[in-house]
Amino acid sequence: MKKQFNGFGTIWSSDSSGMSLSMLAAAGGQDDILRLLIKKGVKGNGRQKNGTTALMHAAEKNFLTTVAILLEAGSYVNV
Repeated sequence: MKKQFNGFGTIWSSDSSGMSLSMLAAAGGQDDILRLLIKKGVKGNGRQKNGTTALMHAAEKNFLTTVAILLEAGSYVNV
Protein backbone atom coordinates (compact mmCIF):
# COMPACT_ATOMS: atom_id res chain seq x y z
CA MET A 1 0.00 0.00 0.00
CA LYS A 2 2.87 2.39 0.70
CA LYS A 3 3.89 2.58 -2.96
CA GLN A 4 0.36 3.55 -3.94
CA PHE A 5 0.45 6.52 -1.56
CA ASN A 6 3.60 7.96 -3.15
CA GLY A 7 2.94 11.00 -5.29
CA PHE A 8 0.13 12.42 -3.17
CA GLY A 9 1.06 15.88 -1.88
CA THR A 10 -1.13 15.90 1.25
CA ILE A 11 -3.69 13.63 2.84
CA TRP A 12 -6.39 15.72 1.11
CA SER A 13 -4.86 15.42 -2.37
CA SER A 14 -6.16 13.27 -5.20
CA ASP A 15 -4.67 11.92 -8.40
CA SER A 16 -5.65 12.91 -11.94
CA SER A 17 -8.70 10.60 -11.85
CA GLY A 18 -9.90 12.11 -8.57
CA MET A 19 -8.81 9.08 -6.49
CA SER A 20 -8.09 10.28 -2.95
CA LEU A 21 -6.16 8.54 -0.20
CA SER A 22 -9.40 7.65 1.57
CA MET A 23 -10.69 6.05 -1.64
CA LEU A 24 -7.44 4.18 -2.10
CA ALA A 25 -7.57 2.90 1.48
CA ALA A 26 -11.23 1.90 1.10
CA ALA A 27 -10.59 0.14 -2.21
CA GLY A 28 -7.83 -1.88 -0.58
CA GLY A 29 -9.68 -2.66 2.63
CA GLN A 30 -6.99 -0.83 4.59
CA ASP A 31 -9.15 -0.10 7.63
CA ASP A 32 -6.37 1.14 9.92
CA ILE A 33 -5.20 3.64 7.30
CA LEU A 34 -8.78 4.73 6.63
CA ARG A 35 -9.41 5.27 10.35
CA LEU A 36 -6.23 7.34 10.62
CA LEU A 37 -7.21 9.50 7.64
CA ILE A 38 -10.68 10.06 9.12
CA LYS A 39 -9.14 10.90 12.50
CA LYS A 40 -6.97 13.49 10.74
CA GLY A 41 -10.07 15.08 9.23
CA VAL A 42 -10.26 13.53 5.77
CA LYS A 43 -13.86 13.19 4.60
CA GLY A 44 -15.07 10.11 2.76
CA ASN A 45 -17.56 11.85 0.50
CA GLY A 46 -15.30 12.88 -2.35
CA ARG A 47 -16.04 11.62 -5.84
CA GLN A 48 -13.74 10.58 -8.62
CA LYS A 49 -14.25 12.01 -12.10
CA ASN A 50 -16.31 8.90 -12.93
CA GLY A 51 -18.52 9.51 -9.86
CA THR A 52 -17.12 6.71 -7.71
CA THR A 53 -16.81 7.25 -3.94
CA ALA A 54 -14.80 5.53 -1.21
CA LEU A 55 -18.00 3.83 -0.03
CA MET A 56 -18.63 2.46 -3.51
CA HIS A 57 -15.10 1.06 -3.70
CA ALA A 58 -15.50 -0.70 -0.33
CA ALA A 59 -18.97 -2.05 -1.09
CA GLU A 60 -17.94 -3.32 -4.52
CA LYS A 61 -15.23 -5.44 -2.90
CA ASN A 62 -17.49 -6.54 -0.02
CA PHE A 63 -15.24 -4.95 2.64
CA LEU A 64 -17.98 -4.82 5.27
CA THR A 65 -15.82 -3.39 8.04
CA THR A 66 -14.58 -0.68 5.68
CA VAL A 67 -18.17 0.12 4.69
CA ALA A 68 -19.12 0.39 8.38
CA ILE A 69 -16.19 2.73 9.09
CA LEU A 70 -17.21 5.00 6.22
CA LEU A 71 -20.87 5.02 7.24
CA GLU A 72 -19.98 5.81 10.86
CA ALA A 73 -17.82 8.68 9.58
CA GLY A 74 -20.80 10.11 7.69
CA SER A 75 -20.27 8.94 4.13
CA TYR A 76 -23.26 9.62 1.92
CA VAL A 77 -25.22 6.57 0.82
CA ASN A 78 -27.38 8.19 -1.85
CA VAL A 79 -25.02 9.70 -4.40
